[in-house]
Amino acid sequence: MILARLISLLRTEGVALLVVGAAVVLLYTGSAKLTAPSAFAETIEAQGLIPRDLTPHVAWGVIAAELAVGISALWLVLAERRVRHAAIGAGLLFAAFAWYAGATVLFPPPAPTGCGCAGSGASDIADWGAITWRNAAAAGLLIIAAPLTLTPFTSPEPEAHSPR
Repeated sequence: MILARLISLLRTEGVALLVVGAAVVLLYTGSAKLTAPSAFAETIEAQGLIPRDLTPHVAWGVIAAELAVGISALWLVLAERRVRHAAIGAGLLFAAFAWYAGATVLFPPPAPTGCGCAGSGASDIADWGAITWRNAAAAGLLIIAAPLTLTPFTSPEPEAHSPR
């Protein structure tokens, strides 16, 4: 019984650490892009997948999504103790990033360009295959790990049995 409780605790805590790590990455990358949103929009434009008129809106959308998911994931894990929900939310955002990077592999930019990850500019040449796999791995880990947290973060109180 003690071993089962220890395994359950480690499983839940391990997923919580994974989610907190993903949240920190999202907060870092979103904050880095927030320092120069127009440069990030130029990087997206150079990638050639998004129409020129939409790139500023997409740039702000990505920044907002990274910051919102990062903050909410931290809140869900640390305050609400809903690790599973945070893992799924962060995993879905990483899946969207993997999808976009994969589209860039299929439809390469007109000229070599950067990804804009963590505030890197268009002059940094991106390896889109590696970026696709990195984001897909993060998404997969988070989404697959989510059901591991079906055990509550803390043990429930034993129910009091009332005499019949």
